[in-house]
Amino acid sequence: MGERSTPEQGADQPRGESAPAAAQPGVEALLRWSKRHAEAAREARATESGPGATSGPAPGSTSGAAVRETLLGWLAGLLRLACWLVALLIVVYVVFRLTGANPTNMWAAGVESWAPRLDLGLAGLVSAGGPQISVVVNFGLAAIVWALLGTAAHWLVRRVAKL
Repeated sequence: MGERSTPEQGADQPRGESAPAAAQPGVEALLRWSKRHAEAAREARATESGPGATSGPAPGSTSGAAVRETLLGWLAGLLRLACWLVALLIVVYVVFRLTGANPTNMWAAGVESWAPRLDLGLAGLVSAGGPQISVVVNFGLAAIVWALLGTAAHWLVRRVAKL
């Protein structure tokens, strides 16, 4: 004898099989959301390009603006990288000073010679609390300023590139 279905399963489904995916409430909501999202994305793309706008230069061709934006993007990345490397050098200097690194070591001597040149004039800002605390505060502040300068320069050059 054939198994009868319950009203929840539908009249044409045998017992034990689930309802189709579209009949399940969670899936219906997901499908409705997906359709709304796709429509919104289509509308956004249509308003970005405008009614008479083209989709950009032909493949393989480059416009002057695209080349300028790419070059300035690379420059912005290099600026940020350089500033963050200086900040890292200053942090390594602080670690070397706190741990009492061997000053005759090549790495310690190199860091010792460069970090004071890159302190942005902040080396003598705080003198209270002993020499180790002043090194941490002064050079730590210099490292933070270098990182912020690099990030701000990156942001600014990227904005100028998009003009």
